[in-house]
Amino acid sequence: MQFTTLIATAILAMGTNAAVVQRGNPNLIQFTGWRESKCSGNASAGEYILLESDINTCKQLAPPAAGLGSVRSVDVHVFNAPGCTLTLYYGNGCGGATEIVEAESCVTVDEGFDYFNSYKITC
Repeated sequence: MQFTTLIATAILAMGTNAAVVQRGNPNLIQFTGWRESKCSGNASAGEYILLESDINTCKQLAPPAAGLGSVRSVDVHVFNAPGCTLTLYYGNGCGGATEIVEAESCVTVDEGFDYFNSYKITC
């Protein structure tokens, strides 16, 4: 009887420990693209979530919407990627001039440029 109670208690304890295992946030970087400068307004160009599988992969931002233009500012509101950088490119295919982001922030298009067109996370 005591042996059975001991085994039941051990199994219960193992099950309790297994339930406490927490997983980290798989989202490395999360940002919103805006068709207006200053990371605000009514013209969102979409929500972007970058995972480990996105590292070193060039991606395009939202194409221009009719009459609204393309991405003029980026609001990085989650940055769980220490040692990594988010690079915003003014050109397509991750080419041309860049803006580097390494923390939560609002990044706007520099004078002389029209839009951000592509992005890539590197670690």
